[in-house]
Amino acid sequence: MAELNPVLHTPLQHATFHGAGVVMGENLFCAKVIVRGNFDDAQLTSRLSEQAGLPVNVAANTFVENDSAAVFWLGPDERMIYSYAKEPQVLLAELRSVMPAGRSSAVDVSDYYTTIRVGGVNARKVLSAGTPFDVHGSNFPEGSCVQTRFGTASVMLVMQDSSPAFDIQVRWSFAEYVWRYLRRVAEFRTLTPQS
Repeated sequence: MAELNPVLHTPLQHATFHGAGVVMGENLFCAKVIVRGNFDDAQLTSRLSEQAGLPVNVAANTFVENDSAAVFWLGPDERMIYSYAKEPQVLLAELRSVMPAGRSSAVDVSDYYTTIRVGGVNARKVLSAGTPFDVHGSNFPEGSCVQTRFGTASVMLVMQDSSPAFDIQVRWSFAEYVWRYLRRVAEFRTLTPQS
């Protein structure tokens, strides 16, 4: 899949890290739109689902994803929709075209957030060092997402798969802070016995 906006440089400049049972990297830029509306409205959810390419009526604190898109539950009346294939302005226009004026909204946040992928055998340990949220597999299974904190940053944690692999969606202004925090914890783990 081709990267959207290849000239766009995020704060992390597509950084990577490998070591201490942890693999980290910044995910490719993609279109991100936050949609607010009445998701009990069958007509609205049907139209939004058609435009998103996935159902938008997802269960609380879960997400759905395919090769071209993802939909994350942020609240009873709020979803975040990713498109891996469309430019942000195209996704935004398509979603707005099916939404009732004055009763719903769609906002492009593509260049407001970036996403860090954290995987490897020590991924849970590294995440646990910075978040109060319990990332144990019994509490946070594959397909889950939650808004929480990492250090002093507000983030959305996403449990991508049980290998384990997590995504941390964070504001650009906090991206370097979260990256450095994760890296310091991972490097510290090289000095301590692994369990």
